[in-house]
Amino acid sequence: MNHCSDGDRAHDSKVSGHTICLREFTAVFVTAVYIPPGAKANEALKELHNNISSLQHKHPEAFYVVAGDFNHVNLTDTLPKFYQHVTIPTRGNNTLDRVYTNKRDAYRAVPHPHLGFSDHISIMLVPAYRPLLRRHTPTQRTITV
Repeated sequence: MNHCSDGDRAHDSKVSGHTICLREFTAVFVTAVYIPPGAKANEALKELHNNISSLQHKHPEAFYVVAGDFNHVNLTDTLPKFYQHVTIPTRGNNTLDRVYTNKRDAYRAVPHPHLGFSDHISIMLVPAYRPLLRRHTPTQRTITV
């Protein structure tokens, strides 16, 4: 699904949960975002909110990733149940490139060198999320018949 308004760009992709070993989720949705520096923040946030809320309504048990160049826009107030994982500057002293998910502590951002002629650094996201099966130890019960 592509969404465009006044230079804003968003693209959604759906990946089945078993493809990336997140079996406790029914699906994985990745939304790639580009919000230009001159874009109207409120309009961009409203469009993102409507799009992601619609997906969440249809797929409440899915894992959501919203990533891209947000420039001056912060998604945290618009989608308070999403967590920002990039805590390091990505262009100069500013954090313009962000990755949000609906799971706290899902990733840890590690800086890498620029790609090509980009003035943004590259970010590698290291999975930090512990699946439900690993968070709880199995319970052993003895049943006598």
